[in-house]
Amino acid sequence: MPPCLTLLLAAVGITSVAALDALRAVANPQSQHISDHELSRVRTVRCLKIKHANGPQSPCQGGGRDVRSVGGAASLSIGSYPSWRDRRCRSGGEFLCDPEGLMSEDELSNVTEVLRSFREQSSVPCGRLQSKLGLDEAWQSSFNLGVAIAEDWPATEADPKTLQKFGSVLMARWGLMPVYNGVDAINGVDDDYTRPEFTASCPNAAMLILLPRYREAYVSAPSCEFICDDRGGPEVVSAMLEALDQGGVAAAIEAGVREAARVLAKSSPASLEPTEAELARTRAAEHKAKDAAFWQSERTWVLLQRCVILLIVGLVACGLANFVTQSVAPAPQEKTLRRGE
Repeated sequence: MPPCLTLLLAAVGITSVAALDALRAVANPQSQHISDHELSRVRTVRCLKIKHANGPQSPCQGGGRDVRSVGGAASLSIGSYPSWRDRRCRSGGEFLCDPEGLMSEDELSNVTEVLRSFREQSSVPCGRLQSKLGLDEAWQSSFNLGVAIAEDWPATEADPKTLQKFGSVLMARWGLMPVYNGVDAINGVDDDYTRPEFTASCPNAAMLILLPRYREAYVSAPSCEFICDDRGGPEVVSAMLEALDQGGVAAAIEAGVREAARVLAKSSPASLEPTEAELARTRAAEHKAKDAAFWQSERTWVLLQRCVILLIVGLVACGLANFVTQSVAPAPQEKTLRRGE
């Protein structure tokens, strides 16, 4: 291409860009240019509007539910969800993440207080099965309950199977289950482990996941030893959704944490609960024992003898009554016929 033609095309391109910027300025005189660096820090459409209206240096303060990423794509996902240690989560030192600011400061303070109370008061028995088998001693362990909230969440990742996986990823990433099935993630929130605790793989953790946009709640746990989506989870989810409808996100989280504490307090380790076959054998043995006790009881034999005596007395009475009736009744008179009649 001739150099003159190249220069001409470049000049036309520069002129076109300048003209486009001028037209934008005329259409919206208050709008100001935002650099790529500033744009990379914009997380929501609300923040983008503020910076367009008031300038690139304007702070994006406050929360709100109008949270959407630029371009329409979801800003949160399994791979991008932050840790509770991240400033975006506003966790207050608890296992909580509200990266989109769906709760106000007062609501956040109440939720963190509920989580703190749960952490201090809730515990679960670990190592009961090993203790029953004579391998190690059982111990009480604190239960790590995490809470993850996401409004702008992709619909393709809102099914129960994916949410279970999401909770497992967060529990490992957040350090709630640092040691499980012989693997140490070396990021535990509690590093003071004894040898039995380190090797027992006690599933003392769960995640409460709340997706307000889809009115979806889920309880993710590594197993159903203490609580999971099938064991205690339906009660927790029901309490969360009811509170979400009546009081919003903060109320849903508080209700879910309190219900989880109630479920843990009344449940026992699933590994020690009898199976259906064991229950059937137990019921059959109890029935057999009751039958044996009934027939071996002295009271049973006394009652049986009385019944036999009453039966004999009844038969004798019936016989005597029949004899008396036959004896007292007059004999039937025979009718004689005369001749000629």
